[in-house]
Amino acid sequence: MTIHNDAVVRLAQPSDCATIADYNCRIAKETEDLELDKDTVVAGVGAILQDPSKGRYYVVEVGGHDAPVAQLMITLEWSDWRNAQVWWVQSVYVHPEHRRRGYYRLLYQHVREAAKHEGVAGIRLYADTGNAKAHSTDIQSRGVNAAVLTYIANSLFAVYLPIYWVNLRLRERVAARRRASQEEAALVPAGSNPSDAMVQPLAAQSSKDLPDMTWRQLLRSALLVGPLWYLAQLTFNLSLAHTSVTSNTVLSSTSSLFTFLISVWVLHEVFNVKKLLCILLLIAGTAVYTLADTTSSGDGARGTFWGDMLVLVSAVLYAAYTVAIRKALSDDEHVSMALFFGLTGSVIFLGLGPLLLLLWLAGVGLGTFTWKTFGLVVAKGLLDNVLSDYLWARAILLIGPTVATAGLSMQIPFAVLLDVLFRSPAWLSRALPAVLTFTGGGLILAGFLGINLSSEEEAKDQAAQDELHEVASHCELEGLAEPYERGEGEGAPLQLPLPREGPVLERSLPGYHEKP
Repeated sequence: MTIHNDAVVRLAQPSDCATIADYNCRIAKETEDLELDKDTVVAGVGAILQDPSKGRYYVVEVGGHDAPVAQLMITLEWSDWRNAQVWWVQSVYVHPEHRRRGYYRLLYQHVREAAKHEGVAGIRLYADTGNAKAHSTDIQSRGVNAAVLTYIANSLFAVYLPIYWVNLRLRERVAARRRASQEEAALVPAGSNPSDAMVQPLAAQSSKDLPDMTWRQLLRSALLVGPLWYLAQLTFNLSLAHTSVTSNTVLSSTSSLFTFLISVWVLHEVFNVKKLLCILLLIAGTAVYTLADTTSSGDGARGTFWGDMLVLVSAVLYAAYTVAIRKALSDDEHVSMALFFGLTGSVIFLGLGPLLLLLWLAGVGLGTFTWKTFGLVVAKGLLDNVLSDYLWARAILLIGPTVATAGLSMQIPFAVLLDVLFRSPAWLSRALPAVLTFTGGGLILAGFLGINLSSEEEAKDQAAQDELHEVASHCELEGLAEPYERGEGEGAPLQLPLPREGPVLERSLPGYHEKP
C-alpha cells in the first residue's frame, strides 16, 4: 500500500468490481467509441480479482470518495529469455474529475516497487509515438524530475557539433577538388583559343563554402537563446502535471500572440490590426477544437491556477526565444543552423550541468533514474527536440517568427483531415463534437491564411520602400538639388528632379517619373 497526502494506492478487492467494470466500459467508449456488454466486463473483472494468475488491479482511493478514482491493471507474461515475468500495464483510467493530479504517477511508482520486490524482469507500456505530451508525462511519472528531463533533452542539441564539423571537412575536400580541376582547365594547350579556358575566380566560389556568421557570433547568440529556450521548455513540462488538457492546449496557443507583440517591439514588425485579428481567430479556433475534443472524450479535468500560470509563462518565454533567434541570427543563407544548435546545446549542458550537480549533492530531490528511463529521455530528445526544433528554427529565419509560430497550430487541421481519411474517429458520429471539430479547424485555417496574406502585403510594401530608398541614395550620389516632388492630384506619382549637372537619371521606380 502506498499513501500520498489523501491518496492511497492498494490492490483492488472484490468490492471494487463494479467500479472497475464501469471504468473499463468508459475506456472503450472514450478511446474507440465501443459499447461493451456490461455483464461480460463485470465477469471478466471478477475473474481477475478471483485469480491473481490472470493479472491484478491497483486502484487509488481518495478521502471523501466511496469508490476508487483511478485504476491500473497489469497482466503477466513469462519471458523465457530472462527466466522471469514481464508485467504489461493495461486498462489505465482516471476519473475525469481527478485527472492531472498525479494519480497515474502514484500507480506507476507503486507497481514499479512491487515489481522490484517480486523480481519482475520488466514493465512494458505502449504509447502513441506522435503524442509528445503523453511521452513527457509518462517519463516524468517514472520518477524523472522535469528539470533533469528538460536538461537532457535540450543538451542533445550538442550532437549537431560533430555533424557540422564533419560536413565542413567534406565541403572543404569538395572545394579542393574543384580548385584542382579548375587549375587543370586553366592550362591551355598550344594553338587553342584562350577564351575557351576561362574559369570563374576561385575566391568567388570558395567564399560560399563557409557561413558568413562566425562561430563566435553564433556562440553569443547561443548564450542569449539557450537560457530562454531551457526555461520555456521547463515551465511547459512542469505545467503538464498541473493543468487540464483543455487549458494547456488553449493557453499554449497564445504564444503566437506574444510572438507577434514582441516582434513589433523588438524586430519593428508592422503592427497590423488585420494580422492581430487573424491571430485571435487562430486562438479561438484552437479553443473550439479543444472543446470538441473534451466533449468527445469526457475529459472534464480541471487544472490549478499555478499550472495555468506556468503555461502562460512558457508561452511568453517561447515567444521571447523565438524572436531572439530572428534578432540574433541573419537570414538562413548566411548562418549555419547546425553550428548554432550545437553551441546552444553545449551552453545548456555546460551551464546548467554544474548547477544540477550541486543541487543533487545538496540533497535536493531530482527524481530517480534508470538506464531505461535515460533511454526514453534520449529518444524523446532526439525526435521531439533535436530534429523537429531544428526544422522549425530554420522556418523562423525563412518566414519570420509570427508566421512560423502560427504555423504550429496547423497540425490541428491536418490531424482532423488525416483522422477522417484514414480512421473512423468517434467524434465523427456525434453531432456536437463533429461541428465543433470542423469549426475549430476551419477557424485555425482561416486565421493562418489571413496571417500569411497580411505578411505578404507587408513584404511588398517593404520591398517598395527599399526600392525607394535605393533610388533616393542614388539621387544623392548624382547630386540632385531638390527633394522628391509629388505630382498634382490625389495618388499622383513622385517626381524625381534633375541633377544639377550631368546626365538625366535613367533609373526610376515603377509608377514614378523624372521631373521634366
